Amino acid sequence: MVTPTRIASWETPADRKAPAVWLGIFWLGIIIGFGVDLPGFLRERPSATGIIYIHAVVFLGWLVLLTAQVAFVLRGRMNLHRRMGSKAGYVALFMVPLGLATALTAAAQGHEHPRFIILQLVDLLGFITFIALGLKYRNNPTAHKRLMMLAMVSIADPGFNRAIQYLYPDPRTPLDWFFSLFYGDLLLLTAMFCWDLWRRRRVHPALLIGGTSLVGVELLTAFVYFSPTWNAIATSMVHAWGHAGGML
Repeated sequence: MVTPTRIASWETPADRKAPAVWLGIFWLGIIIGFGVDLPGFLRERPSATGIIYIHAVVFLGWLVLLTAQVAFVLRGRMNLHRRMGSKAGYVALFMVPLGLATALTAAAQGHEHPRFIILQLVDLLGFITFIALGLKYRNNPTAHKRLMMLAMVSIADPGFNRAIQYLYPDPRTPLDWFFSLFYGDLLLLTAMFCWDLWRRRRVHPALLIGGTSLVGVELLTAFVYFSPTWNAIATSMVHAWGHAGGML
């Protein structure tokens, strides 16, 4: 369990600006990654189904919502930040089944290999776990902002990976796959760790525990991805989804 530290020892005006920088790096990775991938996506056959576009709209809406939340803090609009934050959890919760359904549909249509489902499962699990912890510690701003940003780090890999997929299209070992998929997560975590070390000469417990746990799970995911057992399970899941009409 993440243990919050005393607010007085961490919260400063400068600390409010850090999430804006972290979120800016996230936006940059998403824009470049999906921008590079868009021409190929539009040429794919069969064309993407409706749920993939719905997922894209909801994901973009979440990014705009989170950006607005960071802007409210920077402008001192804490009441508005809290009111909107109390509703943001419902949006985050909706994103989990939607993200999984989108991943299954993409695999069922042949746009992704079934074993990529493990990536979506881990991303979504990390996302909703950190969102829940962030809401739990919303009265501790220093822990709250780091946990909410860790939620975004958890789902950063699809955008960042697309930015280099043509340079490194076929990783053949778990470690190659780990670094090619999660380098964006590592970049964001490094920025967050460096900020804490620069400002306070130590890493906040929420970031230290959450960040190292996330990297550990993602490293394990790389080995599961290459497992024949997981490949068989994932293929069965995708086939069942397709037969159930999940490709609509």
